[in-house]
Amino acid sequence: MFSDLEEIESILKGEIDKIAEQVSSGMCEDYVHYKHLCGMMEGLTRAIHMVKDYSSRILEEMDNDNNTEH
Repeated sequence: MFSDLEEIESILKGEIDKIAEQVSSGMCEDYVHYKHLCGMMEGLTRAIHMVKDYSSRILEEMDNDNNTEH
């Protein structure tokens, strides 16, 4: 399960890298396009944080379950 979450995080980071390459190479048509790409990067970054928070929460719950069983 956690390898799946790591793969998702890796895919999201790859998408951020692609967008950052577009922005840094001057491929934005105008300011509106630039803002759109920045918004996409922000959304993907938030998604990465959500995946990390979810995996941390699952690990914590698993740890709590293991501690209460003993």
